[in-house]
Amino acid sequence: MRLILALLALLFPAVATAKPIEAKPALWKLADKDTTIWLFGSVHVLPRDIVWFKGKVAKAFAASEALVVETELGGDAAGKASDAKAVMAHAIDHDGVPLRDELTPDERSAYDSRMAGYGLPVAAFDQFQPWFAATSLTQIAYGKLGYAPDSGVEMRLFAEARRAHKQVIPLESLEEQISLLGGFARPVQLKMLETTLDELKDDNGHIADLLKAWRTGNEAALAKQMNDGLDDVPELRTVLLDKRNEHFADWIANRMARPGQIFVAVGAGHFGGPHNVRDLLEAKGFRITRVQ
Repeated sequence: MRLILALLALLFPAVATAKPIEAKPALWKLADKDTTIWLFGSVHVLPRDIVWFKGKVAKAFAASEALVVETELGGDAAGKASDAKAVMAHAIDHDGVPLRDELTPDERSAYDSRMAGYGLPVAAFDQFQPWFAATSLTQIAYGKLGYAPDSGVEMRLFAEARRAHKQVIPLESLEEQISLLGGFARPVQLKMLETTLDELKDDNGHIADLLKAWRTGNEAALAKQMNDGLDDVPELRTVLLDKRNEHFADWIANRMARPGQIFVAVGAGHFGGPHNVRDLLEAKGFRITRVQ
């Protein structure tokens, strides 16, 4: 499920494209007399040659004293090792039932085919929770196409923030994010894996459509791509989108009471579709203007 990319970043090698691709993703502004908050929808994995940090986005970031993100990932080797340890603490299945034994014959066939296509043993994820298999297969699909988290929006923003000595404010901890996935009941996790396998039948098409919508600032298309599949599993929508959108909107609304200028970059799926952050803020009486 593509939204899950917002919650997990496992590094895969990326391949440079033939030439730079210009992007003009959406940017919104929320402001009063002494406070400005920029809202920017991120994509967590990108090809290395997408050019997006420029123009109004770069100027808005430069004018901000702080960067607000979903979570701050470890930048050095020790940080990445700590992040991986946090993921593994929730990923391993201690019940002892092999994952493949919980799949229907049709699901197992699709799963085995996908694993073989990626050059992986079919039992590679047998000792892991279904959510981890789903996120890992999605990440591998992106990696095979030359997309990588270290080329994603957050990693560039983290580097720019360090360079300019800006404060980085996480809205959630990595532990909180991983706990959301690991906290789903088994049937929900298995449905997550089933949906992922269905999407990966045309992984190149899905990923290409998502990236095109983001880099052209097409709000409607991006919302559809980022939220696709969640309506099939209401529990996922409630936990991964609706409740988190409410938390993000509340934080932004409260921050508007203090002067200053900040740059908020969270997954693009949080700014589009039903019950999104922008709509929630407007329902609170704030006026949001699209500037790019």
